[in-house]
Amino acid sequence: MMTVDNTQILNLVKHSTRKLAESDQDLHVNLQNIEEFVRNHEKFDFLNLATSNPPTILPLKFESIEQEVNIIALMDLLQIGSGWRRELHTYCDRGAADTIKFGIMSMHISGETLSSKFLQAITVNHVADFFGLPLFIDKPHESHSAITISVSHPLKPLINTIKKILNETGEKLLELRFDSFGAFCIESAKKSNQNAERFIQDLFNTFPAFRDVDVWNDNEIYILKKAQLVASDLFKRFHKENETFAFKDINKLTIFADNVIPVMLIELKMIEVKDERILNWISLKQDDIELIRLSKVYKYDLRLRAISVYVGTKIIEKFFEFGIKIESEKDCRDVYAIDVDTFLWKLGKVGENRKLDRFSVKETDFF
Repeated sequence: MMTVDNTQILNLVKHSTRKLAESDQDLHVNLQNIEEFVRNHEKFDFLNLATSNPPTILPLKFESIEQEVNIIALMDLLQIGSGWRRELHTYCDRGAADTIKFGIMSMHISGETLSSKFLQAITVNHVADFFGLPLFIDKPHESHSAITISVSHPLKPLINTIKKILNETGEKLLELRFDSFGAFCIESAKKSNQNAERFIQDLFNTFPAFRDVDVWNDNEIYILKKAQLVASDLFKRFHKENETFAFKDINKLTIFADNVIPVMLIELKMIEVKDERILNWISLKQDDIELIRLSKVYKYDLRLRAISVYVGTKIIEKFFEFGIKIESEKDCRDVYAIDVDTFLWKLGKVGENRKLDRFSVKETDFF
């Protein structure tokens, strides 16, 4: 089992993504365009979009803080399925994030406790029912067109992935004698002494679904999108009312690189793609066996996500250099990576940006 001991795990994220970005021959970081963006941030309505992501306050009734932490953390644990976006909209009329939110909320509303035992024992049928995902689809028989037969639905692999992640997490929680994922998060945050980095490292070391790390050119590349997202969401929701999640180093987080952030950075010309095959892969509408093979061999998704993290750090450096801060009635602070992440995500949902092609990776537990 991969673990990281006695180190600052966010430094691993920053150092490994920088090393990749500085050596990649196919993906180029345009530092001049980054500087121009920061100088002209008002043109992009940056400060407004960057602060337009309120805390996760769900329209649900909770009996305890543990129960609410559990729901929020489980939603972040399952922030996957972006590669199934097209199929989800076709068959369920929802995107990946809304599908996960729908499923977790459905479990809670149904009266399930979402305990460690429940997660460890959840079945394919449970996942299909709660998340509103079809298990089977009727197709005409090959020899007799008047006859239909039920076959596994195209979304069945996503159902299996959700089940696997929940089963693994529940099993580990039971092994550690925690009643719920929320209980683990509260205990871990307390032990961290308001240190988000230690909390993130604990998630990484404990649960397979948070080990968002891969190898490129013999170097381990750390991204840790979901683990950082848990820390960020729990900070946003609770830091004003519960000191357990008042992480003092929340500014050290990086952006949460998925399949949206890299595309927006390419659109903003902060990332330049030199290999046309990568652009063709991003805009792929149907199976191209050779292009998909190349994307796996040359790890296009890992490299795009990693270079996006690096660009995020350069954007933050420029905001700091120019003395641009986020101001409110009660606060005046530096721009954080979580602000840049929110801006890029929100920008991706505005107008024509929503129509931009996003790369699709189905075989992943991390985005």
